[in-house]
Order: sequence, then C-alpha cells, then structure tokens
Amino acid sequence: MSQIARDIGVGAGVLGRWRRELETAKTKAFTGSGVPRDQEMATLKRELARVKK
Repeated sequence: MSQIARDIGVGAGVLGRWRRELETAKTKAFTGSGVPRDQEMATLKRELARVKK
C-alpha cells in the first residue's frame, strides 16, 4: 500500500484512513469527512513530485 500512496502523492496513513472510511461507509467512495489540510497536503505533494520530474 505504501507504493500506491507514493504513486498518488499521499502519505500511507492518509491512504489507510481513506480505506478504513470506505470500508465503514459502504455506500459512498468518499464520505467527505477529510479535513481541508489533508487535501491541500496531497495536492502539494503531487505538485512537488511533478516539478521534481
């Protein structure tokens, strides 16, 4: 799972939390309960990875 997290530019903990939320929600792929900081961090990490390439 850590490789997938790196590929999409998020931390393994964030990806694990998303997975747990999906398993408990069962009705929606994303419940929208994430904090804006997590979304911003993921966006910045993806952008940094893109710039490094």
